[in-house]
Amino acid sequence: MGQGVAFNSFQHQHQYAVSGENHQRRIHSRIGAFFRVPIPTYTERVNRKLSHALRVLLPSSGLLIAVFYVTAILYVAHGMKGTGEDAADCGIVFGAAARPVRDGDGNVTDLVAGPGIARRVYAAASLFAQGKLRRLYFTGGSGEKNAKSEAQVMKEFAMTIGIPAQSITLEERSRSTWENLLFTRPLTEDCHSVIAISDGYHLARIGLIAHIQGWRRMQAYPAENPPHLLFIARNMLREAVGIDLLVLSLLSR
Repeated sequence: MGQGVAFNSFQHQHQYAVSGENHQRRIHSRIGAFFRVPIPTYTERVNRKLSHALRVLLPSSGLLIAVFYVTAILYVAHGMKGTGEDAADCGIVFGAAARPVRDGDGNVTDLVAGPGIARRVYAAASLFAQGKLRRLYFTGGSGEKNAKSEAQVMKEFAMTIGIPAQSITLEERSRSTWENLLFTRPLTEDCHSVIAISDGYHLARIGLIAHIQGWRRMQAYPAENPPHLLFIARNMLREAVGIDLLVLSLLSR
């Protein structure tokens, strides 16, 4: 009987030891898992959440950008016909690219009116000849050092079609539509009313900038003989981008 008790005691101790070893193994396994698992698991969880957020936000952002851009295009299209008025005290004619004249060696010897300048100046000359404008302001700087300004090119062209030099004032520092209006404004202080003359696709942005800069109500008149439709469409898209960037810059201030 003593041997049975001893055997049972030994068996119990052996089972206890085995159970203890299994318990330790489970603890070690959990400890190992604790130190091994969290970092990749956390990263994967973050990546999943980020991917989900991008899947939700990107389509919404794309839709918002598309709506913003289409709205700007419609705004440009709405302004293409001008304000419907063709008479004012003063007219501001906005510059465009001048056409270079080259010698036999390919060197630029002069700058003359390109198609854009010709369209805009012809429109201004027509209004001036009808007595609907008292004075003209040509605005546009030079693209290169010592080059003739867009304003000077416009003046020379205007004089060839009958506009007297004494009725023309030049603004030759500007390099953008914003600067066209900014630098011309002090020159037009004596003007009771002003009309902006440019290609139709340009008028909406001119009007928006004039409003931002605090001009009194500015009329707008589109240049005559507009170019082909593809040229107009391309420039409408470009103007829409310019309007969107202008609005975004104002909102970010």
